[in-house]
Amino acid sequence: MSMKSLRLFCFRAYDEDECKKCYKQLLDAGLLQQFQDDIEGIRAAPNSTHFICPQGSGSLVKYFVNKADCDILFQHRVIELNTVNNKWMALCENGSNFEFDAVILTLPVPQVLQLKGITSQLSDDHLNKLKAVEYCSRFALGCFFEKDYEFFKNSSWSGKFLSDNIIRFCSIDHCKRGSSGLPSVAIHTTKEFGKLHIDDSNLSTIQDTVIQRLKELFPEMPLPSQIKFHKWRYSQAEKSCQVQGSLKLAENPYLICGGDGFTYSTFEGCILSAESIADNLAKKSYL
Repeated sequence: MSMKSLRLFCFRAYDEDECKKCYKQLLDAGLLQQFQDDIEGIRAAPNSTHFICPQGSGSLVKYFVNKADCDILFQHRVIELNTVNNKWMALCENGSNFEFDAVILTLPVPQVLQLKGITSQLSDDHLNKLKAVEYCSRFALGCFFEKDYEFFKNSSWSGKFLSDNIIRFCSIDHCKRGSSGLPSVAIHTTKEFGKLHIDDSNLSTIQDTVIQRLKELFPEMPLPSQIKFHKWRYSQAEKSCQVQGSLKLAENPYLICGGDGFTYSTFEGCILSAESIADNLAKKSYL
């Protein structure tokens, strides 16, 4: 999830056993809270419980990274993977390189296939499975306001799914989180609109189209003082890889893929994929 405004998660009953421990940790830490308001137009399974992430979804990542006590290298985008002396050699965009006994890839599957050197390491079966994974594309718009206007104070909803050709979801984010801070609104376009325009070169024209449609749908909403527009090429996995949470691509040196492209595009799907990866790695003798 690439924007902090994406804070609504659904706890499905069939994932309860696997995810209960994780949810309890996050609830105890105050990083998740049960959502008390209504989201208009949402399609949810019966007896679903919904949660918000008051500090943003990035706080969940920080929580698990801190628990893992691992070192994070920023500005090290991997562009190539090759095997050298029975290890993985990762070449980064900044020119640095690193050797690993095992590599875990959790980026969107199309980006896995874009890594130089990797396709030559894959079997035809693995390659076909990865190529079959499909994602939907969207655009996201963040609107930020300099004061708490009456529109937000009087709103009967904090989130709304729309039956519209352009805008699918609108969230009054500070209301959804119960925050007393300045108002912010998050907009997601439909996947159909995303598919139609994701490769357009003029992003400002698409942005103007979304903003104009927002004004038409909510004419009483004040103009934002600041906006952030985001091209979301890999929004959710629409067609996942037909495996149980992860896919081992190579044994020696070890290479494994995971993420929502190997389960389903929910928070629980990511947890289950992580558990699958951890279970597979735990079987390796060097761990």
